[in-house]
Amino acid sequence: MAKHTSRRTFLRATSATAMIASAAPLVAWQQVCNTHQLTDAILQAFNNELTGDLVLPTDALYDWARLTHHTNFDGVYPVGIVFCETPQDVSRAILFAREYGLHVVSRCGGHSYEGYSVTGGLVLDLSRMNQVSVNPAAMTAVVGSGCVLIDVYHALYYPHKLSVPGGSCPSVGISGYLLGGGVGLQSRTYGVGCDVVLEIGVVLASGEYVVASPTNHPDLYWAYRGGGGGNFGVVTHFKLKCHPVDRLSYGIVTWEWSAAAEAFDAWQNWLKGPGVDYRNFSIFKFLVNATGDGGLDPKVNLIVQFDSQSNTGTGEIEALMAPLLNTAHDKIISQTIMNDDFFDVTMEVMAGCAWPKTDSDTEFLRCHTVGNPAFPMASLPRETYKAKSTFFGDVLSQEGIQVCIDAIDQRFTSGLPTNSSKFTCALQFDSEGGIMGDVPKDATAFMHRDCLMHCQYLAYWPVEGDSWFDDNSTFTYCDVSNGSMEWISEAFENLWPKGNGHAYQNYIDKEQPNWLYAYYGENVPRLRKVKAMYDPENFWRFAQSIPPA
Repeated sequence: MAKHTSRRTFLRATSATAMIASAAPLVAWQQVCNTHQLTDAILQAFNNELTGDLVLPTDALYDWARLTHHTNFDGVYPVGIVFCETPQDVSRAILFAREYGLHVVSRCGGHSYEGYSVTGGLVLDLSRMNQVSVNPAAMTAVVGSGCVLIDVYHALYYPHKLSVPGGSCPSVGISGYLLGGGVGLQSRTYGVGCDVVLEIGVVLASGEYVVASPTNHPDLYWAYRGGGGGNFGVVTHFKLKCHPVDRLSYGIVTWEWSAAAEAFDAWQNWLKGPGVDYRNFSIFKFLVNATGDGGLDPKVNLIVQFDSQSNTGTGEIEALMAPLLNTAHDKIISQTIMNDDFFDVTMEVMAGCAWPKTDSDTEFLRCHTVGNPAFPMASLPRETYKAKSTFFGDVLSQEGIQVCIDAIDQRFTSGLPTNSSKFTCALQFDSEGGIMGDVPKDATAFMHRDCLMHCQYLAYWPVEGDSWFDDNSTFTYCDVSNGSMEWISEAFENLWPKGNGHAYQNYIDKEQPNWLYAYYGENVPRLRKVKAMYDPENFWRFAQSIPPA
């Protein structure tokens, strides 16, 4: 089969960002090859069958290609990374892995919180399957499974003024987001991401390619809307129902820490107030955040996004937020209320891609992760952090609110550094409800339909080898890593009993108690039956994969 010479040359010859693999991984790789009887000739023959490319530890870009968004898993060295370009590439890679007994994972954005998109076996990287084809008349789009959210948002908005209910992190892969349900910025208005999925292309463990829809492989279609990635096969594309967008209003309010309890209580009751307008999404954060002098302080912060759809000014959102702006008004540190272009608000305000827009066709490329040779403009850093989650069916009691406050206060007595923004942490509550609750809990595998809000616990620290450690030699990487993990574990242990017993599968957590029920609830038996139907040998497996019935 003919190769794409330019890509082949690029992979083998690029040196500007190349890092030569160290001797130890090469020795380990050779041992794995010997164990699985993988000779140079076998690997070359497999590579020649691909439209895409097989990257091995002997290739210049291996050290970049093996990395994901999370630095936590940099110590994993795959046998190889297959950059798939077609469903046939995916099928060939699966059959190759089966023949030689290699563990396989697929990867889109590489944001798996527990590194389930890395392996010492074969990684199927889908990032080249990133085409977006829009049918503006039907308001549908076919989206390649290797797209990240920024690419989908941009392709739909320019020039079509369309979107789908997506998330806020621009470099998150569309596949992981949709397959885990997809709770995002417009879920209260248009439903969760999986609600707009019309069909899904899938390569199964057998190597067979199928298209799942309401009328074709309906059980697989049901399971893939919330059943999580990596469980049933490798997705190659989605067909999505889009909705029109134009303008968004948003408000950002920050209170002094002394107003934390009052402000949060006002927000959570505002969410369920009479006549609430579901055209909004909001985030309330208890956070340890950077100060102007480089230190850390506790604060509470609220962001409200309102789907105004037209340039009507800020009157609607000001009226909507009035009860919140009048809460502890004398303790408000800052507030901003604006009405702006949908794409700019979504990517700048919510996603942290706030760069001057000089050219809408290129500036969005900055919202990719640094290091990718395909995006030399990329400016988003890789990150080191831990996360957990809890859903809440109703408001927190005053005791529950105090648990949140105590968790942030405890961070300042934990022995962790307080002199760098690299050590931020938060309890981030996202609003739920709206029309996402109009869908029955068993209509899709995503069952978190009757919640008022959801908390994501977050703790960040510097990557091992960061220059911060040179200036703060009394701390080792283990000190800050273990300390951060201890903080988030204690916060979770104290707040989890206040929730409804469920957690978000896209914020997957290897320490989650009773994880199968926490993620999928009463949908577990049906999910296990679908698993047995489409992957009876449990070929697609990881520490928290769905077991076959």
